[in-house]
Amino acid sequence: MRVSFDPQETYTATPAADQVELSAIVLSPADKSLIQGTSADVTHGTEDYHDGDMYRFRSGDIGQVTVRLDWASLGTELDYALFEENDLSQPIATDYYTVTDPLKGGTLLVKPNKNYWLWVAAYKDSINLPQAYKVSLCGKTFHY
Repeated sequence: MRVSFDPQETYTATPAADQVELSAIVLSPADKSLIQGTSADVTHGTEDYHDGDMYRFRSGDIGQVTVRLDWASLGTELDYALFEENDLSQPIATDYYTVTDPLKGGTLLVKPNKNYWLWVAAYKDSINLPQAYKVSLCGKTFHY
């Protein structure tokens, strides 16, 4: 997926040759899953991000998911966005904030038994690419 912030935030699908990674992850309450990837040193003209990776997972019988994105280099800024499958019109959540520590994350509300796309990419000012990363996904059911 490609992201651009000029003149407004827009999300567009990548070419057909760059498909969503179809992980077998289905999160249930108290499940923990790990995704490992590498942000490549590939640019797309004047776009705001280097090569992005998109992963599909299913929410299962949960109402919230915690996303934790870790990487090793202080010179790299990795960001993420979460979308409902096939809907790039608006992300459910994003983390585009500049950080000095190589760690980002948050707990997000999701609908049960739906497919989601998680996008991860290095911001254009990042150095030390390619950069390996890990994404931890933890499912939970919130009870009132």
